[in-house]
Amino acid sequence: MFRPLIVAAPFGNYLGWGWATRTLGTFTLFRRPPGNPVEPVSGGRLWRILKTVRYNPLRRSWRNKIGLRNPGISSLFKDLAETDDTPEPKRNHKDHIISVHGFHPFEWAMLTGMAAKCWPAAIELNLSCPNVECVDEPLTAFEMALQGMGTERRPVIVKLPPPGHGMEALATGTAQIYRNLTGSPPIFHCCNTIPTPRGGVSGKPLKQLAIRGVRWLRQQFPTARIIGGGGVTSLDDYIDLRDAGADHVAIASCLFFPWNAFWRMPRMSKGLKAR
Repeated sequence: MFRPLIVAAPFGNYLGWGWATRTLGTFTLFRRPPGNPVEPVSGGRLWRILKTVRYNPLRRSWRNKIGLRNPGISSLFKDLAETDDTPEPKRNHKDHIISVHGFHPFEWAMLTGMAAKCWPAAIELNLSCPNVECVDEPLTAFEMALQGMGTERRPVIVKLPPPGHGMEALATGTAQIYRNLTGSPPIFHCCNTIPTPRGGVSGKPLKQLAIRGVRWLRQQFPTARIIGGGGVTSLDDYIDLRDAGADHVAIASCLFFPWNAFWRMPRMSKGLKAR
C-alpha cells in the first residue's frame, strides 16, 4: 500500500524520496492562508511554517501552532469551477497519501470525494489536529467521509490523538464503522501531537505516548494496519515503533531541522536497507 517510511504532513508537501511515501496536506475544504504548501519547496514558504514552532532543547520537544495552513482541496485540481461536477486532477497521486480535515460532518464527505478522484495511495482523516477547532461529532464525520468516496474507494487512515486524549474511544468507534462499511480492518496513524493551550507538542515526549498507543492498538485490533509516529529522529526510533507493533513509521520531528533531510533521512534509508 505504502512504504515502511512515511513523510508526514506538512513536510510531505515539500520533501520526498523514492523510498518514502509522502503525505500531502492537511487539506481543508477552503483555503486557510498563507501560502500554497503543495508547490515545490521554497525558502520563504518553509520559513513561514518553521516560524510557528518552538524547540525546547531540555525536553527535546517541539511546540507548534501551524494550524492547517493550506490552499484548500481544490488546489489539487485543474481549473476547478463551481459548476464543474467532474473536476480533473492535476496528477495521479498513487504514490501519495492525501490528508484532509473538515470542520463539520458534511465537509468530510466532500473532502474525501474530491481526494479520491486523485487516486492516492490512501486518504488520511486528520480527526485529531490540536491546533484547530475540535471536530464536530467525529464518528458521524468519519462515517460521512467513508460514504463521500462513493464508488471510488481508497484506503482510509484515521489519525488519532495520543493515548489519554481520546485515542481509545475514537479508535474503537471508527474501527467498528470501518468494518461495517468496508468489511476491512482499520488503518490507524498513532499519533497526532499532544494538545496544549499553546499548541501541539511533538518530539521525544510524544514518542513514549506513541509507543504506548501503538501497543494498545495492536492488542485491541490485531489485524489493523498501524502507522506509528512521534519523535522519530533516528533508526533506533523507527525500530522502537516497529517493535511496538507498527507496520509503518511516519517522520516529522526529524525534519523540523531542515538539514536532516540531507543527513538523517538518507542515513535512515541506508540503515533500513541493511536490516
